Amino acid sequence: MSKMLTAFLCIGFLLLACDSENEDVLNQTGIVVNQTSCGGGPEPVFIIKLSENDSIMTATLPKAYQKPNLKIQFKTKEKSSVLICTMDKIYPEHIDVYDVISI
Repeated sequence: MSKMLTAFLCIGFLLLACDSENEDVLNQTGIVVNQTSCGGGPEPVFIIKLSENDSIMTATLPKAYQKPNLKIQFKTKEKSSVLICTMDKIYPEHIDVYDVISI
């Protein structure tokens, strides 16, 4: 009986460990730079500057935080829609953001 209980506990821990690998990225900070236009997904689309050389693009920025030069903290997850942007510019990676707060 104890071998069976041990086996179930091991399987349970493995499932929890695998599930935690799929969790979203920890809090990030950035500055809302500007609004851009892309097709195929929700509009508007915003560029968020994370550092001097790194930015992301998101279509899930809540309306209350859609202000240029606003410093925000947020969590990210894999994109939920496909954005089709014009080829005349190089756009940063498209990521969904949530749990947004201004800082």
